[in-house]
Amino acid sequence: LMESMEDDRRVLVEPHALRATYRREVDAFTSEWRRWAVESDIDYLLSNTSVTPGETLVSFLLARDRARGARR
Repeated sequence: LMESMEDDRRVLVEPHALRATYRREVDAFTSEWRRWAVESDIDYLLSNTSVTPGETLVSFLLARDRARGARR
């Protein structure tokens, strides 16, 4: 049973179906942003929120530099 945080509504949901639908929607959303970034020649990285922004940025920049060095 899910309870609304905005009003008194309650909705009975099936957790596995909800999770599957949620994952499909998130995957479609991130895939569209990735496609747009690649087509626009913009670097794209899907990051994990359990990693600090600083760690994410350092890893991203190091990997990008290695990739660019391999293309030279």
